[in-house]
Amino acid sequence: MGHRLLAWMLKHGHRRTKADTGLSARTVTKTLTVLTTALEDALREGAITRNVAALVVRPTYIPPEMSTWTEGDVASFLKEVQDDFNYVAWLLALYGLRRGEVLGLRWSDVDFEAKVIIIRWSRTSPDGVKVVEGEPKTRKGFRTLPMDDTLHKALWALWESDAPCNPCTICSELHVVLDRSGDPRRPAWMTERFQELVLRLGLPLIRLHDLRHTVGTLMHLLNVPTAVIAAWLGHASAAFTLKQYVHSQDPALLAAGVTWTSKLAV
Repeated sequence: MGHRLLAWMLKHGHRRTKADTGLSARTVTKTLTVLTTALEDALREGAITRNVAALVVRPTYIPPEMSTWTEGDVASFLKEVQDDFNYVAWLLALYGLRRGEVLGLRWSDVDFEAKVIIIRWSRTSPDGVKVVEGEPKTRKGFRTLPMDDTLHKALWALWESDAPCNPCTICSELHVVLDRSGDPRRPAWMTERFQELVLRLGLPLIRLHDLRHTVGTLMHLLNVPTAVIAAWLGHASAAFTLKQYVHSQDPALLAAGVTWTSKLAV
């Protein structure tokens, strides 16, 4: 029975946003771990005679290879989307904000005089249907980031524009990123719109979340201390940032190779 359950989860287990599709090997392994623990308690109490979940061979989980853009890719993207209705959303994403943080940013969290934005809300949709807003999951998620001139100018232009801006039905405040009717965007919109733009512009195909990896990697290549990158991205530790959000890029590898081989030639 355990093996049949495993096969079902891998083929049909997704019931939320992708109905009748399989769960990832990582999710299946986590589920089996929880089930094994529960059945182990039942076994100790004599409610069952054996723990069948413990007999199931876990599927192999291979972490996905993260892709990032180069500095040139970022510049090309921003140049092409500068007239996009939600240009500010893409600037914020390339500032390293999470999708929920971009969509959760409120005008009350933008301080034009001090030239900072305050990250303290996230707009998400855990089940793919209902939209919720809440505070960051960890203390490090709360952060204040300085605005560069480009972001400051774009936000000010948006603030001064005549675009409609309706109070959010969840928090009753005014959000920065809105649709053309003046209502806050749904999380799925940002992911779908980003993929559309990337395909249309012919840029390397990456996920929206990979923009955070791009930011971390490019900051690292600019010799920004890992602890600073972690604080900027809102990570709990610098070790996590270095392990998960800093990746090698071909130009950087080429430059390193040229530097190293030149020393060998001496």
